[in-house]
Amino acid sequence: MIIGYDAKRAFTNRTGLGNYSRDLIDLVSEKDVKPILFSPVPHPDLNWNIPDRADIVSPKGRALLWRTYYMYQQALAYDLDLYHGLSHELPLSIKKISCPSLVTMHDLIYKRFPQYFGWWDRKVYDYKWKWAVHTADHIVAISQSTADDLIKFLNVPANNISVIYNCVSPDFKSEEEELASATQLPGMPDEDYVLFLGQHNERKNLDLVIKAYERAASKLPPLVILGAKEQINWSDAVPADKIIQPMKRYSGTELATIVRQARVLVYPSRFEGFGLPILEAMQSGTPVISCHNSSLPEVGGDAILYTSEDNSEELIHLINRVAREDKLYRDLRQAGLDRAQLFSRERHQTQMLELYRKLIP
Repeated sequence: MIIGYDAKRAFTNRTGLGNYSRDLIDLVSEKDVKPILFSPVPHPDLNWNIPDRADIVSPKGRALLWRTYYMYQQALAYDLDLYHGLSHELPLSIKKISCPSLVTMHDLIYKRFPQYFGWWDRKVYDYKWKWAVHTADHIVAISQSTADDLIKFLNVPANNISVIYNCVSPDFKSEEEELASATQLPGMPDEDYVLFLGQHNERKNLDLVIKAYERAASKLPPLVILGAKEQINWSDAVPADKIIQPMKRYSGTELATIVRQARVLVYPSRFEGFGLPILEAMQSGTPVISCHNSSLPEVGGDAILYTSEDNSEELIHLINRVAREDKLYRDLRQAGLDRAQLFSRERHQTQMLELYRKLIP
């Protein structure tokens, strides 16, 4: 199969959408797919070993609007069996390529929480995403929550959507030899620590964690915050040695080590299309505290603990339980490892390839 991919995110995005794109391309290329990677930049600005069998197609001239209008001219040089838009979009010229099209939709947060987005961004998303879901021959939703939102907000027929859950990098693992041999990264606490992954904004809800530590820092393990773009100003009630907020960029293997060595991941997001850090933690054998909304229970199931989105006292109680109760820690660790098997890379690969074969004439 010769599959064209919108590889912009794979080449330029180091986190969520980029990880999804790279993992999928890596997985399908292990089998009978030759990926044709359409990217506005010719080389990825990150550490990614592009599959040997992949071809990279970039603009011959100016990149402005290339993905939207002009990419098809170069795509015609390939006898594509299918084109897959990996992050909400399809080219407006997709019909000129003369092959079936598939688009992955990750979330409709701009519909659920329009206050998080500027007026112009909402208009652009509305236009591009409506075009994509009503033009594509089929749609992949990364969770049932996202599928439900596609039906509710964009009037997509349910039978035109396949839910295929995300997987995570093989860097996230919990083998005993990894635990035994892993060295502490510079700047990380020597003792058990709580980990928060994500930006400091209303949706990711880091403020709930901040409130918990401002109320009870002396009773809680140290907190490591990764992903916030600016240093957080803490009240005097929080000792300086209780908060670690490195402002450096970690490699995939370093991040996996940080997740694996945490006592618990706290991920109290108000809404997620999937919630990849939960799966990364479960696959690493790290207990998780999250919230019971959107797709988060689809991922965590009964293998994680849930806190209210605005109750810092409840969060303090749950953190202390995981920190102090070894049996609870062990039970959550095993439950997470077991549940993570439902989201294996092999399952993701198989389901995507089956869908490709179904769509290709």
